[in-house]
Amino acid sequence: MCMTTIYSVPIDLCESNEDADGSLQRFDSIITDFMREQRIPGGSIAVSYNGRVIHRQGYGMIGCGERCLSTSYYRIASISKTITAIAMMQLIEQHKLHLNDRIFCRKGKGILKNFKPAGPSVKALERITVQHLLEHSCGWDRETGVDPVYIPPQTVCPLGDQEFKSQEELFTNYHVNLIQYMIQQRLDFKPGTRHGYSNFGYLVLGHVIEKLTGIPYHIYIHDVINKAGDFLVYEGDELHRLHPNEVRYFENSDSTHPSILPYNGEIWTMQYGGFHMQGTGSYGGLVASPLQLLSLLSTLDMKHWKGNRILSEESISRMLACPKFEKGSEWYGLGLDVEDEGQTWGHTGYMDGTTTTFRRDKSGYSWVLLFNAGATDQDLDGLIRFALSSLQLSSNLSGLKYMGENVRNFEILSKDGAQVYHILIPLRDVDGLACAMKSKGYYMQDIDLEEYENEYYVNMIWNRNEANVDWFYKIYHNVVDSSTEEDMNNHISNGFRIHMLSICTDAMHQNDIYTAVIYMRQHDICGQFTQRITYMREIISEQSNLDLQSHGDVIICSVCFYLEKMYVSIVSEKFDSKTDNLLLSNNGGKKRSYPTEVMCSQKLNISIHGTKHDPTYGTNMDSRYGSHRTSNSDRVRKKNIKYCSDDEVNNSSIKPRNFDVGEKPSTWVRKDMSEDEFLDELRLQALDHYGLIFFQIYKIPQRKNMLISAVWSKLKVNECYQRIGASRFSFMNELMESSGEITPLERIRAYSEDGVLLFAGIWTAGKFKASCKKSKRGGSHQSAKTIKRPKKNIPALRHLSID
Repeated sequence: MCMTTIYSVPIDLCESNEDADGSLQRFDSIITDFMREQRIPGGSIAVSYNGRVIHRQGYGMIGCGERCLSTSYYRIASISKTITAIAMMQLIEQHKLHLNDRIFCRKGKGILKNFKPAGPSVKALERITVQHLLEHSCGWDRETGVDPVYIPPQTVCPLGDQEFKSQEELFTNYHVNLIQYMIQQRLDFKPGTRHGYSNFGYLVLGHVIEKLTGIPYHIYIHDVINKAGDFLVYEGDELHRLHPNEVRYFENSDSTHPSILPYNGEIWTMQYGGFHMQGTGSYGGLVASPLQLLSLLSTLDMKHWKGNRILSEESISRMLACPKFEKGSEWYGLGLDVEDEGQTWGHTGYMDGTTTTFRRDKSGYSWVLLFNAGATDQDLDGLIRFALSSLQLSSNLSGLKYMGENVRNFEILSKDGAQVYHILIPLRDVDGLACAMKSKGYYMQDIDLEEYENEYYVNMIWNRNEANVDWFYKIYHNVVDSSTEEDMNNHISNGFRIHMLSICTDAMHQNDIYTAVIYMRQHDICGQFTQRITYMREIISEQSNLDLQSHGDVIICSVCFYLEKMYVSIVSEKFDSKTDNLLLSNNGGKKRSYPTEVMCSQKLNISIHGTKHDPTYGTNMDSRYGSHRTSNSDRVRKKNIKYCSDDEVNNSSIKPRNFDVGEKPSTWVRKDMSEDEFLDELRLQALDHYGLIFFQIYKIPQRKNMLISAVWSKLKVNECYQRIGASRFSFMNELMESSGEITPLERIRAYSEDGVLLFAGIWTAGKFKASCKKSKRGGSHQSAKTIKRPKKNIPALRHLSID
């Protein structure tokens, strides 16, 4: 029997370990399914409703032969920041400091008098206050470069001392040297003007606490939390478990990393010796159990907590208050990630070997979920919200229908009934489902094929067919010769156009292939479309050009790896206007038009020139930009791309392209993009007012990570939202939460990365606007070399956010 393992810990046997009410069986099965898919050995959860604990559970393994319980202890990563903020607010209540007290000063008037600022930002450094550090507006932003807490000890040691210091001394004095080093460097932005997530800022707060109390942080924190009850929270160790119930930590790694411990050299296990734990409790190094952590952080719930309070209501209100530089319904307060205008708050965390979340939700639910491995999809809040939707007592989510017994196949109906989403429907069931949906008055807006665990699945989006669109779909199996292309072109010649195309191959053996196509009847809008499909053309080499002539605008560019070869399929269309050309604008009374044909290079990363096509074509094809980043803490979020003002563009590393008047293309095609490149391109295209009309995620053997091909159109004038790298559970939660909004889902894509099934989605939003506000949020205590999500810092819009 084949069994998936991490360090000899069985993942396939992950199950619930504590007795629970039978009504919670589906809830627990969703958590354990997520853990198996994400290759997480163990986890623990505690859930309360209106202040009363309703569920506590341990899942999987602490290590070999030991099972996780709700009383097991875990590194809690950046949730540590909330406890640090509580300690700071207590000191304010005791009149030992104020929020506007300054930290550094050359004249010795700051709180940390032993640190002397210098360098190019010395005046700005002297303006940093306690509040700036608590709300991440102090001027350091980890997203602009390397997170300071991962700078090597040798770098931060004073030059004159380096050759005389032993490795033990460098390790022991690391954080003091780091602070002195950083206050001599240039700040990333002016303090108090925006959010810039900073682990280093909370490291400084730990030293502030020690300076004011005269007690080491990890000892003083016991006095803070014991006011609310008998809680155990302690600072972790780089190598050892300091409590018999502390879990062991797991992480896959395919390369070695330098150890921060003296004389350890290169290591494979980043979670043991790859980063500091001692001295990091103020920003990420604390250890706690989920049950005790839920009780501790629930003391901040002014509405439902009935026990001893750690802080006054005034202090809690200040922690939840919106900073002056923020707008909207979500922000980072003082140690808390705040949403829903203060009704929802919490924090998340991530480090090698740990993924965590704490949340007090506006629905009345609160939860703590801790894992002993890094999750590919760190949106644990979305996972729990989806799991809560399975409980009868949870009525905040509706429209969900389970299509199978294994909690894998789903149907979601939007609240207005205009859209239906089908997720992971077995291919054999699609024909019957399509007939039923057509009879109910829906047409297929999108189709996506995915092979997973030796079976083919289909994801579909259905729109209400109010315009009586004449459509049908067809799936071709194991046919890649000219007959398939001829059949497609025959349908085109009979008055249909290809609306969507999806190609899927057997990921392991590459000897099976399916192609799904949605056909729609053309509309006669002052002319006709001429469409052309070029199906499965082999890409010979990276250097050679693809012998492909595009007769118009490329609207679909699908890449696949089949039988050890790379293939590309292109759908292009040309609008045959009843006039000689389409006028795009006037320039001094001169007409401007675009050329109609272009040669596509093999890489397809050049602009595609062509005539303007039917504006109605993009009505149901749009773009959306959206992680976990970045956000206030470590959560995943959907993002939106908007057109930015001139000032914001000048301050951005992403600049719009400059085209001559007659050369700017009406469509833009790129393939073989990494996720980072795709997110950058989305923002760049939004600056140019281009909308996404097609994207695909695929894998080729020569590249480690997934690749993306995409097509943008100048005629697509809507903003967009995207979500990439979501587990099926957090993605389902996102679909349910967005189903009541006026933001229709346009595309679903499923893909497997390192054996983990993930989802991406594209939503339509409003039209491009003249300006936008750039998000500055980030979060998590994690290795600089192993950050998986989020990777980019893009504007976020709350109404689709799931965390």
